[in-house]
Amino acid sequence: MIAGLYYSGPYPALSVFLFMISVTSFGYIIGRLRLTTGSVWPAFFLHASWNAVIQDVFDASSEGENVLFWTGESGILVALALLAAAWFISRSPMSVRRL
Repeated sequence: MIAGLYYSGPYPALSVFLFMISVTSFGYIIGRLRLTTGSVWPAFFLHASWNAVIQDVFDASSEGENVLFWTGESGILVALALLAAAWFISRSPMSVRRL
């Protein structure tokens, strides 16, 4: 991202920071899904669906000069939405399903 070789917004340092928030939050969500279901498949399908939405739907429906600043993988809205989702999910008790 800093070198400009990865999809990033107009401010590389901010993009790296926001991307780390997104990746950490999404990692928590996927990890919790894996532990609560006892299977890797729901996490697999969530990650695949997320990639389709973030790379196809968001990119196709967003345009403008600073669009990556808001909706890209390192966008502000994406980072805030994932952080809020991870926080919301973390509020409920977790039961680990063992196989």
